[in-house]
This record gives sequence, C-alpha cells and structure tokens, in this order.
Amino acid sequence: MLALTDTSGSTMTATAWFGLAALALCILTVAAVVSIMRHASQLSRRVLVVWLIVTVIFPPIGAIAWFAAGRRGLPANSV
Repeated sequence: MLALTDTSGSTMTATAWFGLAALALCILTVAAVVSIMRHASQLSRRVLVVWLIVTVIFPPIGAIAWFAAGRRGLPANSV
C-alpha cells in the first residue's frame, strides 16, 4: 500500500487521500443540488432538470459549472 508522509512524520495512506477526495466531491455535489433546488422558482422546468442531471451525472464538472456560470443567469436579488 502506498503511504504518504507529511512533514510531522505521520503517514496517510493513498486510500485515506482518495476517501477525503470522495468526501469533498460528495459535499460539493450536494451543495450544488441544494443550491439548484433553492433557485428552482427562478429556473424553467427544463433548465432545472438539465442542471440537476448534469450535476448528478458529472459531479465535479456540473457542480463547478453551476457555481461558476449557472447562478449568473439568475436575477441579482435571488443569489
């Protein structure tokens, strides 16, 4: 098993790193889905469904795209 050592001498296995990355990805995806649903009243049904599908099927790409570009199309007082 691959062990990564930090400067303090403690080791963290590659499995733990992948676990942290997976946890971060899950948190990002859930945050994006919650944000999309909170703005559902400002989105058409088709746009809402497309954003949800893209975010769930392509978690990092969809979530980052929603936070970077998706919310820009909403009225300023709803963000």
